[in-house]
Amino acid sequence: MPYDSISVARLYLMFAMKKNEVIISLGSNTRPRENMGKAMNALREMLPGIVFTDTLKTEPIGIESDAFLNCMAKATTEETLDSLNRQFKEVERNSGDNGHSTNIDILAFGDQLLRPSDWERPYIKALYELLTTL
Repeated sequence: MPYDSISVARLYLMFAMKKNEVIISLGSNTRPRENMGKAMNALREMLPGIVFTDTLKTEPIGIESDAFLNCMAKATTEETLDSLNRQFKEVERNSGDNGHSTNIDILAFGDQLLRPSDWERPYIKALYELLTTL
């Protein structure tokens, strides 16, 4: 059975637009509930179907600071890693009063494990455990 050009184009798009799972950590120590809420809403618009863990209150590591509120999320995306990083930096800039009230880090993208030292932190391990139940 011959393929028409529309069928070939659909097949190409199916394979060309690879979806990757992304695992994200979020944290804030400046009005954390409010600022993380803004960031989470922006991420929901950007990544439909994203799921978030509950939040954990954590003490700062290596800095003098108020306690942090942290959570983890996972989503599936067709975006590239570079594109997501750019978009997340924009969300960080818009999530609080001082231009950087929420930190968003990509911990895994597709089969790439990123930020290996973060994965050693106890709160990241605890959040990942929560994430695996979602």
